[in-house]
Amino acid sequence: MSQLKSFNVSNEIMRAQKRGRQGKIRGLNPGPLLFVEHKDFVWGLIASMYLGNFLGLVLVLTTVPIFASMLGAARKQDYLGRFADRCWQRLRTFRRR
Repeated sequence: MSQLKSFNVSNEIMRAQKRGRQGKIRGLNPGPLLFVEHKDFVWGLIASMYLGNFLGLVLVLTTVPIFASMLGAARKQDYLGRFADRCWQRLRTFRRR
């Protein structure tokens, strides 16, 4: 469904196809006759979903190294935070004595 939203297919058409209601919405009857009567629309919709999935895959595969490097930097900051926390705890226990 996210592919349909990204290509600006109206909510009424998606709801009608999802629930199987029979009614004309913008000249399209949802159902099996849609493949016969509006072949260009259906195949364009299928092609746009394939294109959206392919572009999403490319986007994810190209940004994985960036996010992985961010996780590595977060780990270093986490170690510094733990070190500072332990130092603070030792300082507090030293002051209590």
